[in-house]
Amino acid sequence: MKRKLMVMAGLTLVLCLLAACCGCVPLMMQYMDVDQEESTEPPAATPEPTATPEPTPESLPAADRLEVEWEDDEMLDEYGNSTQRPIVSGYAGEKQLWTREFEPRAVFEYGGFIQICTIDEMMVCCNDGVVLALDAATGETVWENHDFGGAVCDSCLGEDGTLYMTGMWGPDFIAIDRNGRTLAYIGQFDERYFEPDTVKMVGDDAVEVMMTMKDEWDNIGEFPFRVSLSDWSYALVKPERTEAEKKWREAYRVYILSQEDYAGYQLLDIGYDVPLLYMQGESTAQGDMLCIYDAKTGRVNTQYAWVDCVQFIEGKNLLLDGGGSMDVYYDKVYTVRDGQFVCLHTGEYGAVNNATPDPDNYLYNWDEKMVSEQEYQTLLNEAFNVHEARFARDFTIEKKNMLSILEP
Repeated sequence: MKRKLMVMAGLTLVLCLLAACCGCVPLMMQYMDVDQEESTEPPAATPEPTATPEPTPESLPAADRLEVEWEDDEMLDEYGNSTQRPIVSGYAGEKQLWTREFEPRAVFEYGGFIQICTIDEMMVCCNDGVVLALDAATGETVWENHDFGGAVCDSCLGEDGTLYMTGMWGPDFIAIDRNGRTLAYIGQFDERYFEPDTVKMVGDDAVEVMMTMKDEWDNIGEFPFRVSLSDWSYALVKPERTEAEKKWREAYRVYILSQEDYAGYQLLDIGYDVPLLYMQGESTAQGDMLCIYDAKTGRVNTQYAWVDCVQFIEGKNLLLDGGGSMDVYYDKVYTVRDGQFVCLHTGEYGAVNNATPDPDNYLYNWDEKMVSEQEYQTLLNEAFNVHEARFARDFTIEKKNMLSILEP
């Protein structure tokens, strides 16, 4: 028996040595510790190495204003004019972000390089008639529009980013969307209106362009044209007029058309209920004609005056007709009452019986009383202060333009 136990112990020792050599530790443990329970949980997975996230690049700063410098260029244009090169720089505050050079242009060309507005991080500009959008962060060109071709007078921006502009030496009106596409182009509203001035939004469905009517180089007045944003149709916006205003306007129109042509026409604000119509004569024989509307009779009453010599004091209802020749001269001061011209004072001076001209010996008469030259000038200035006066001839316009203004 003792021998059997020794044999079994030897076998057990041999098995343990073999198990250790083969790495079968769990099997050996089963033989050595029968009370230990086997684990049912799977072994923990080895964690994967965590990748370091790449930093997110920050957006480039955008310019909020432009500065333009002009550099003299050695080139000449096709007409032999000197040229300058525009150098445009974008700034964010005081920091310069970028600089661009553009093609040289003639020194005396109209237009130049100007910033118009900012749309979607784009700086919209006009460079010698070409509308272009620059990336505010880099200065690169996003789009160009070559349809405008003028010098910007005014612009406004719609809520959808559409740009509306007026210009000189270009169209009276142009609409460009935020992608640089031309939506509408109106070369000229009306040949009677010389140049566009301002443009503004009117509600959500229209823009209004203020046009200036000119006669040669004289500014006559401003007239608004309204453009529909639905179909780009347009029309002159006529002001609302009272019935009384319609009557005197129509009466003046009829009178002008019934008379021979005069050199010029104008409405003068003399301080009466209605403006005075002044018609400038082409000769001494034709003379000037002063016209006033009589609301009681519906007629136009007139007063002949010496050609090119009528003066008026604005707002004071006073007119001066001064003229004459061959050493016989006169001054007449008028006012308007109840649609009639009323002569307040009459002065006369000159040689006696057409005697040999001698201004030092002129006789002076004021309101049928003999006065000295100094007294004459004092009385005239008291009745009509020539220092406050303006010559009516300085404001005349052509007949067709006056007829347009008088439209009811």
